[in-house]
Amino acid sequence: MGFRHPNLLAWIGQERPRLLAAALTILSAYCKAGRPPQKLSPYGSFEGWSDLVRQAVVWVGQPDPHLTQVRLVEVSDVGAGALREFLLAWKGLNADRPVVLSQMLAELYAPRPGLELVAPTDAAIMRAAIENLVGGPAGKTPSTRTLGNRLRVFRRRVMGEQFLDIVNRGREGAVWQLCGQAP
Repeated sequence: MGFRHPNLLAWIGQERPRLLAAALTILSAYCKAGRPPQKLSPYGSFEGWSDLVRQAVVWVGQPDPHLTQVRLVEVSDVGAGALREFLLAWKGLNADRPVVLSQMLAELYAPRPGLELVAPTDAAIMRAAIENLVGGPAGKTPSTRTLGNRLRVFRRRVMGEQFLDIVNRGREGAVWQLCGQAP
């Protein structure tokens, strides 16, 4: 993947004295500056760490280390449950039929004569699964871009021997399909 330090633990072991000196320099400078507040939200039961280390890191211009934890929670396996629900709904509504997301959203959220919809209950299940997957409010049509971006995160992620993949790209956008064997 091109990491700067492929074996991070070994690198940390080698660079420990330099890293420790840098960390202590930052903390010392932050304290000498009077520990200026950085307007960060409290971090649970880690107030002491947050009030000193986290504030100092942000004070020297680095990103808030707590944001990594927030992002991990957002994309953790909570997403796996949403994906599982979405794949089941997809199978019920579309089976193995290739689908353009904009067309599927049009069918689900603004039914019009001439557009095929399997069954109202399948459509309701799919709408709920989409809203859960993208984190949108119930009943509000997500944008095709929002849904597409979320699906790209889960593209080719196998769940029970099934996964979603882009099988073609057309004028209307990417064509998604539920596939039945691991990529």
